[in-house]
Amino acid sequence: MISPNKEKYDVIIVGGGVSGLSAAKALRRMGAGDILVIEREEECGGAPRHIMNPFFGLREFGLPMTGPTYARRMRRRIKGVETATGVSITRLLPQGMLEVAGPDGLYTLEARRIVLATGTREASRHARLVSGGRPFGVITYGAFQRYVHFAGLKPFQRPAIVGTEWVSFSAVHTMREIGVDPVCMLEEHPRTTVPELVAEAFELYLMIPIHRGTHLRRILGRGNVEGAEIERDGQVDIIRCDGIVFTGKFIPEAHLIRSAHLEFDSGSRGPMTDQYQRLSDPAYFACGNVLRAVQASWVCSREGERVARFVNMSLSSKLPRADDSVPLRFSDPIRFVWPQRLALPNRHGPRPHLTISFLRPTRGTLRLLVNGREVFSKTVDAMPEQLISIVLKPAALKKANEIEISCETW
Repeated sequence: MISPNKEKYDVIIVGGGVSGLSAAKALRRMGAGDILVIEREEECGGAPRHIMNPFFGLREFGLPMTGPTYARRMRRRIKGVETATGVSITRLLPQGMLEVAGPDGLYTLEARRIVLATGTREASRHARLVSGGRPFGVITYGAFQRYVHFAGLKPFQRPAIVGTEWVSFSAVHTMREIGVDPVCMLEEHPRTTVPELVAEAFELYLMIPIHRGTHLRRILGRGNVEGAEIERDGQVDIIRCDGIVFTGKFIPEAHLIRSAHLEFDSGSRGPMTDQYQRLSDPAYFACGNVLRAVQASWVCSREGERVARFVNMSLSSKLPRADDSVPLRFSDPIRFVWPQRLALPNRHGPRPHLTISFLRPTRGTLRLLVNGREVFSKTVDAMPEQLISIVLKPAALKKANEIEISCETW
């Protein structure tokens, strides 16, 4: 555990994962003043510290590397920036004040600007409404990686994988490396979250069946997993397996925001921000997967660099007023739009970049109306866990009083 050296800073970054470390590096390069990174675990680096798959580092370092190697390289990039590890934030207070719990007890810290980079977590079995006992062998993707690569354990031999996101296939990769043979993958929707062509290729090449339109009802077993009760097309069946791995369905780690004075978005389950990643209290900014889970590490890295630029501009009073913003309205089947509002005029900012998620599998035409006039349309074919991005021309938002996004399905 390492405690902060003082009580006041120019910028405090809460979270030492990929986006937080990238923000710290960029802010130091810009000369933003005294910077502190706070991490509740014993070292910075975030989720990649536990993932041995060699899918990291191409954007930042120009070569592929495992998660732990990538995390070490990311930590080296902030040499000279103060870090406090083994320290937890207990409350976010107005005007850049933080309540902190660490080895020295409870105390407060103050900063001109605070960046929230607390990341994401996987939905538990209870959040997925799966009943049954609690036998050994029921774990999330992250826990599975830690079992294998840090504890040296093989928790099962023939598990079922719940989910068909990219991270689900990463779990298959790890299983094949250690001689584990998954019996199947379960997808509750009629089609997979990754593109169907990719899923079909995996299914054919790896010979692992993907059961689409299948709901995991109950986990069977007492001491160890013995099977899974599934429902498909109104029929109940039993799959024999010795483990269940829940993958994906990530949720922003935003409990601090929910209990604070900051505006919270129930759709994204993260904070409400404008296009400058600024929260309802203009002393606070956010970046990475706390905004809307989940994006790849290189996206979080880029976003950390971007929020650093906005924070630095804010410190110099170069951002538009936070209260001069227009909320983005939307309707079913859209689950959320991020950012949730646009600060106008957008003279110093980037081209507005919107991220959209849907409540259910959706095919249709996405439309954006400004003051009742259509300025953008796009054909979409998306699953609930996929994020759709659109980039708008600043001129389209000139004199905007109302901005509405809708999707006509077909």
